[in-house]
Amino acid sequence: MKKSLTFSFAMLLGVVVLLSPVSNALEADMSSSITYRPEDTQICYVSEIDEVISNTEIDKSVRQTVKERARTGATFYSITPESQEQVERLFGVHFVENALLDTMEHSIAQKDQMNVFFNSSTKVTETEYTRYWLDGNVSISLCANTFYDVDGMCGSQKTYTKTFPKQNYSISKKLYTSKSGKCFEIYTVQDRAGCTTAQYTMFQHHATDYALYVRNENAQKSETAGISNDYLLTLLDSFSFEN
Repeated sequence: MKKSLTFSFAMLLGVVVLLSPVSNALEADMSSSITYRPEDTQICYVSEIDEVISNTEIDKSVRQTVKERARTGATFYSITPESQEQVERLFGVHFVENALLDTMEHSIAQKDQMNVFFNSSTKVTETEYTRYWLDGNVSISLCANTFYDVDGMCGSQKTYTKTFPKQNYSISKKLYTSKSGKCFEIYTVQDRAGCTTAQYTMFQHHATDYALYVRNENAQKSETAGISNDYLLTLLDSFSFEN
């Protein structure tokens, strides 16, 4: 049985639960499920971790910081990175590119953040890099969770959970194959008036899990229509998975 890992995903306002191994019967590289409970609706994505990055790829300055923080008993630290290029250089990772996101303004209200997790042996276990954009009344978050070569990581399983209050939203699921040929399981959230207030999906590329989340910033204003149902699809079509 594969080892299950826990993960707190603040960007999606969710928590992680431990599940039994889930069969990836669908075409998407991350399988998902939806559970309707009395008090809310819960969505789970399951990641099969089949690839990791060596700690030797991490910059020496980062490894030194990890050693210093570990002496204090800490298990993680956070930074506000200057750019995606800086993160890639320091942590030995290459993120997927998105030509459309590159044209958008970064959010002023939410700063990009990098969380670095490590074990008692001062080895980085994973990183969580979240970027934020604002496109009119739509906020966009892309969280990249990258795994490293610690014992038991490769071949393990990780579950991400997102919860919505049932009394306020309805949620539907669809499969979508982007222009790149990659298949995604997408969830669309609609309010009582039938307006789309949010969409999100998760996918995997090499040693990184990605969570893409779009939300209508003005969802509470009755005069504001929801976001287009094709909004997330357009973003997915703009990703390049060549690296």
